[in-house]
Amino acid sequence: PPLVNTSVTSTNEARVRVMPALPSSLAVKTVSQTTADVGWTGDASGAEFDLAYRMVGSNEWIALPSSSIHGNTSLQLTDLEPNAAYEWNVRSVAYGASDDPLYSDWVAGSPFTTLPEKIKLSRVEVKPSATSVMAGAEGTVTLTATPDATDNDETLAYQWQRFTGDQWQKMDGETKNTLEVSVKTLSVGQHAYRCVVEATRTGGVMKQVESNESTVTAMPAAPTDLSV
Repeated sequence: PPLVNTSVTSTNEARVRVMPALPSSLAVKTVSQTTADVGWTGDASGAEFDLAYRMVGSNEWIALPSSSIHGNTSLQLTDLEPNAAYEWNVRSVAYGASDDPLYSDWVAGSPFTTLPEKIKLSRVEVKPSATSVMAGAEGTVTLTATPDATDNDETLAYQWQRFTGDQWQKMDGETKNTLEVSVKTLSVGQHAYRCVVEATRTGGVMKQVESNESTVTAMPAAPTDLSV
């Protein structure tokens, strides 16, 4: 027989594996419109970490496995939506390179909200910037305010003003991007107008920009019926 005079030894080794400790001190360090820097503390066991995050209200978590975190205890989340609330969790991973890793429970970090997008509005131009008319004549002068942003970027509101005496005064009801100035009602002299545009975004971010001045000069009518 093959085993005659053969010595056989059997070994039964016990394997003890230690569960990784929970990550602690989860914190959100900085937040921008599309990124968030988060961090946490691990123990001295050399455990790695998994992280998962999602927009509040979403059913799907975005998972960042330990293989992409490389044992770091801080990470920047990117490609986030502006002005959106997010939640995130971290867990420790031991024996991550084995076929049978051990995981701690998930630990939740404090939710955070990304910053709103910056207002794009920076300039408003009124045309014509200067025009001359004959005082008392029929007709109107149309002034048009053109901002460098659109309603596709943010919500825009218009308010025309007229310079009276020594200050700018709001013109009641003039809240469109155009202003019709009645020539017939103008007294002889210069009349200054401008448009204040207010841009708002979700989250309460607001910015006001004043346009250039547009001057309408009303000239006296030429005398008529002259006789000697």
